[in-house]
Parts: sequence; structure tokens; C-alpha cells
Amino acid sequence: MKLALAAACAVIAGTVTACSSASSNGIPTVQQAASAMGATSVRPYGPAKGGASAYADATWHGKSVTIATFATKDLEDTWLNLAGLATPVVYRGNLFAAVLNPPKASA
Repeated sequence: MKLALAAACAVIAGTVTACSSASSNGIPTVQQAASAMGATSVRPYGPAKGGASAYADATWHGKSVTIATFATKDLEDTWLNLAGLATPVVYRGNLFAAVLNPPKASA
């Protein structure tokens, strides 16, 4: 029984590792995403959370946006469903999206 359990764990671990390696190869960088959408002044930051692989602030058509990249379309959809509640989604690409940043408070 212990041997069967150990073998099952090894198979699961191998599958998870293989899946993570495969998905990480296709994840765009925030710089690639910004280039695709025509954004400038890219300032990556982290750590990524909420299903995103990476984040950056950038300027798009004169507006401050946050760009996020994703390993899968499902992660992108989930993030957009949550982020879209708080701020408008201004761009959606292939495994990346951008949302409008709120205006900075004046001092």
C-alpha cells in the first residue's frame, strides 16, 4: 500500500512539474505585452498574485494602466472578472490584459 501511494505521488508530482514547465514557456513578459498593445514607460513590479504571472504599470494612450500576464486563459478570465469589478479593462491580449489605474490623489 505504501509503495502504491508513493508511486501515485511520484506520478502526480511529475505531471504537475511537466504542466508547470509547459505553461511557463508560453507566458508573455510584461514588456512583450506592453509592446503588443503599444504601451510605453513599462515599470514591472511584484510579486504577482491573484493568478497573474507578472505585473507592470505602463502608459497606454496617455493613461496609467496595470498590465498583467497569465499562464492560462482560465487564470486570465478569473483575474479579469475580479479586476474588472474595480476598474475598467482597457485591453485584452493573448494571455495578458490591462486595466485602467485609478487617478492619483492630489496632495
